[in-house]
Amino acid sequence: MNRTFHSRTRWDQIIYVFIIASVCLYMIWIKQAILAAILAVLLIVLIEKIIHTQYIITSNNKLIIKRGRFSKTQELDFDNITDIEEKTTTKFGAFYVAKYVLITYNKSKYIAITPASPSRFINAVIKKKEHYIDNES
Repeated sequence: MNRTFHSRTRWDQIIYVFIIASVCLYMIWIKQAILAAILAVLLIVLIEKIIHTQYIITSNNKLIIKRGRFSKTQELDFDNITDIEEKTTTKFGAFYVAKYVLITYNKSKYIAITPASPSRFINAVIKKKEHYIDNES
């Protein structure tokens, strides 16, 4: 059975979308159709990535990272994953700029993801990896 985790929408992504939408509307206002069309396409791609990013733990011991329909799907085998931990960026007072999950695979490659519930995602990966190792022995 596959388990799907959706991505959390971060505040910087929302600000980025509003900035591009504002510039796109301004380009329409000043009658710059080509630039407005390019920005509209960029806006569609960004919103697609924000909405449709998924992290799927499959029954055949793979982690599939889908970052929308316009991006390439990435697959990681559980036997290649060496470490998984929750990280944060800069802290301002009691708030962090961003929280993410850092996955180390092949001992020297890293990938950062932002699941909606990082602790559940980490627990699911650890549980699946332990179950995978027990079945392999």
